[in-house]
Amino acid sequence: MLSKLHRCKRSFRSSLAISLVSSLVVIGVSSSQVSSSPLQELDENVTQQLTIKGKGSQKVTMTGTFETTAAPTSGKAKIIEENGVRYLEISSSFSTTEQAPDLHVLLDTVSQPPEEYDSSNSGRYVNLGSLQNTMGEQRYPIPDSVNLADQKSVVVHCRMANKTMGFASLEESKTALAE
Repeated sequence: MLSKLHRCKRSFRSSLAISLVSSLVVIGVSSSQVSSSPLQELDENVTQQLTIKGKGSQKVTMTGTFETTAAPTSGKAKIIEENGVRYLEISSSFSTTEQAPDLHVLLDTVSQPPEEYDSSNSGRYVNLGSLQNTMGEQRYPIPDSVNLADQKSVVVHCRMANKTMGFASLEESKTALAE
């Protein structure tokens, strides 16, 4: 009789554990579908406004649209300030070539960057690091030492070939001008 009672307890614990795990999986899947599907239907401007309002302390200071130089490059770039930290954000519509090795993201003090960088350009631009991905949204912190008033473009540059793949000339954001 005692062994039957132990088997019953083990069986109950196993059933309870399986039910609990199953419930958590169902809740997780359904909540991820609910939270992502409405935003997928909104256009880029509405999504951007919701994102900015949701973060509360985010301020867009500069914006630009990528142009092709040595390789097809498209998308948008913006410089934001969030909780006292500045970032370069590249939009989800961003795209550039996968064929170029060693791609880097630069901030340059000229609105029309050169096709090739040489020693005469050193000190004029800031390298924010390697390009995270050739497609899609990405974010780069901007050092406090960089004077944003001097920055005129975002550049996707191939260091190995020394070619500018594309760039976005930066302009002060309309929302920044209104403040």
